[in-house]
Amino acid sequence: MWLEEHQNIKEYIDNILGGSNTLKKELDQFIEYRNASAHNLVRESEFLGYDSLLNLCYFVDAICQALADLLIYHFLRKKTHINQAKKIGEIKNYLPNKKVIMASVNRVTLSSEDKIFIVNQKSSYCKAAIIRELRNEKGESKQTLRIRNQQEITLEVDMINAIKPPKKNQSLYIIAK
Repeated sequence: MWLEEHQNIKEYIDNILGGSNTLKKELDQFIEYRNASAHNLVRESEFLGYDSLLNLCYFVDAICQALADLLIYHFLRKKTHINQAKKIGEIKNYLPNKKVIMASVNRVTLSSEDKIFIVNQKSSYCKAAIIRELRNEKGESKQTLRIRNQQEITLEVDMINAIKPPKKNQSLYIIAK
């Protein structure tokens, strides 16, 4: 289910294939190509063309990105289970043109250059982001914010390997220092 809902897979199926195939059918076709070529069952007249090979590269890249995000998600869950990571809040809004997350956070100390994780299991979203600037609830820029009670803050971030931006109600996590 993670793979089917992942942004990179959806992007590939919708934009490269024009929605003409499913993840399962594309995987089956890929495995069929692989097996035929591995066992020398492909005749010279049946070689894939440049565009088809390029599309397969895009497909493999999308699968790898989805699996990498799934691995990070499970790593984060395990770290949370053993109290080495924790949920710190939730996104209230995201301004993509400014790369700014408006969030409600609680009981955490955040600093510029910290790495946070943005997670939504239902949409197979698990992306890391680096905090570039912090602003407290008064809008003052700070290098470090120590938050003891629920507070609305603003984070300017650099997203890592994200095609689509974060969305409202996604959870924010941090790994303990």
